[in-house]
This record gives sequence, structure tokens and C-alpha cells, in this order.
Amino acid sequence: MRIVAASTKEVPFLIFSEYMAGRSLSNLLRPYHNQGIPDDQVIAIATDVLRCLNYLHEKGMVHGNLKASNVLLNDNFYSAKLTGMEADLFVISLILFFRSSLPF
Repeated sequence: MRIVAASTKEVPFLIFSEYMAGRSLSNLLRPYHNQGIPDDQVIAIATDVLRCLNYLHEKGMVHGNLKASNVLLNDNFYSAKLTGMEADLFVISLILFFRSSLPF
């Protein structure tokens, strides 16, 4: 997910990401538990999740907490983004590093 803002002035650190108007994949799956979700929707969601994981792995990061509740969907439920990752800690460490190296 794209990070919009972050606050590292005091604990707990806060990371603000883009808004996803839909819901989590786990919430979407509940009503479909007997018949499953449509194939085209499965393909779209799986493709987005794999793209996210590929991006993280190319950067040398591991998600570390992949589950349906950490897959957020847009309002038409055909676009997915990952959240709840250990990579969030990596982002905070980068923010702290660059903040400490700024001259102001």
C-alpha cells in the first residue's frame, strides 16, 4: 500500500496509508463460503497479491503475515493491496534513519 504520511515523534509510531473503500478478503469470503467467489474475481485478487509479494521480495523484504484479513479490496472487490506486514517496521526504520540524518 502507498504510504501517505507517517509520525515517528512518539510511540506508538503511526503510518497512514491510502484508503481502500472495500473490505478485507476475509470479509468478502464469508458470504461465499459454500459456493466460492467468481473465478474472474479470484484471478484479479490473486494477481494483485502476487504482484505485491513480488515487489516486496525484489526489495529483499518478506511480508511475514499473509492472511485474508490483511488483503484489502477496493470498492468493486477486484483490486487488492496488502497490509499488516512486517515490512511496516522496515518503513519506520527508514523514516527514523532519514529523519536523523536531516540537517533540520
